[in-house]
Amino acid sequence: MEINPTMKLTSSIFASMLVLGLTTEVQAAALGNVWLLGDSVTQGRGFDADTNIANEWGYRYELWKTLNTNGDTFDFVSAGTPTSNGFDEDNRYYGPSGATLPEPGFDRDHEGRAGWSTSDVLNNGDSSNGNINHWLGTTPVTGFTSVTPDTTFIFLGLNDIISTNDGGGNAHGTATDIVNRLNSIVSKVDAADGANGQIFVGTLYDYDFAEYSQFSSQRSAADQEALVDGVNALLNDGTTLNTTATLVDLTTGFDWNTFTNDGLHPGDVGAQFVASKFYDAATASGPTAVPVPAAVWLFGSALLGLIGTRRKT
Repeated sequence: MEINPTMKLTSSIFASMLVLGLTTEVQAAALGNVWLLGDSVTQGRGFDADTNIANEWGYRYELWKTLNTNGDTFDFVSAGTPTSNGFDEDNRYYGPSGATLPEPGFDRDHEGRAGWSTSDVLNNGDSSNGNINHWLGTTPVTGFTSVTPDTTFIFLGLNDIISTNDGGGNAHGTATDIVNRLNSIVSKVDAADGANGQIFVGTLYDYDFAEYSQFSSQRSAADQEALVDGVNALLNDGTTLNTTATLVDLTTGFDWNTFTNDGLHPGDVGAQFVASKFYDAATASGPTAVPVPAAVWLFGSALLGLIGTRRKT
């Protein structure tokens, strides 16, 4: 038998339609209001005279790039207008004086506070920065706009471990104390977020413990390492972390020697690592292929009905 060349072409076109319909049309993630809650790992850092590093944006620029590249729908949000801790007047960190945005359109909204611990987030009494009750509108305060997050990424705990006390002089305590405060933060977010809100909590990574144990206000390097292990053990035990949160492993594979510029804060590679872990967790189901519409199947069936064979005569 001989296949009509025209019919071979028609069949090829139909096959291409099916391939395109099944593999190129994907459903982008809809993350809604994205709230980035954390410390300087979230906020980013200004110029550091010791390391000669400037204009770090934390992991949030890398996350923003990934979301945009993949066509996801989202809006970074923030609550207030603090006047200190390295923020500009709009609570959007610029980096060092005169620094420009890393990319036009970069959404700078976030709730990162350099040097803050879980205790500071819960209890800070500084009215210019507020605390989580002000940011979520649980305790409304003039100057802060209540945030209603749909997707919240939380990375907190390193300052609880490095420093013995919070900004108010309260002891940071044990690994259990730190995780209990994390759970309180998660509960507050859960009570205020959208109906389908998602909360993601990052585990703690190792860092240069010796570098951050040189002052009397800091714990010893050995104590810090033990606390990181203790906090992560509690977060990973499957029962301690608030069940409304999804745990994100930022520990495995994080090498502070190559992922940080100063032994603690992620550089470009480290920021990409953190952003990719949070992004993968938030879109864990992966891109969903759009089913081929019924009309396409009917059209395809009709084409197949026309495709025939022709005997040589």
